[in-house]
Amino acid sequence: MHRHDHKEREPKAFPQYDDAAHIDSAAVAELPPWEQTREPKGDPKATTYTEKYCEEQQK
Repeated sequence: MHRHDHKEREPKAFPQYDDAAHIDSAAVAELPPWEQTREPKGDPKATTYTEKYCEEQQK
């Protein structure tokens, strides 16, 4: 018959990000209203250039 050694269990390491796939996305908090009304950061001209450049790359 198999005999069990009753040793203290090793503590598990912190869960990795992949282990959190079971968490319901509804549990994630919404952004507060002041985050949504903030002006976008960055240079508008650079943003326009980047969008134009990306569109040309996709063609």
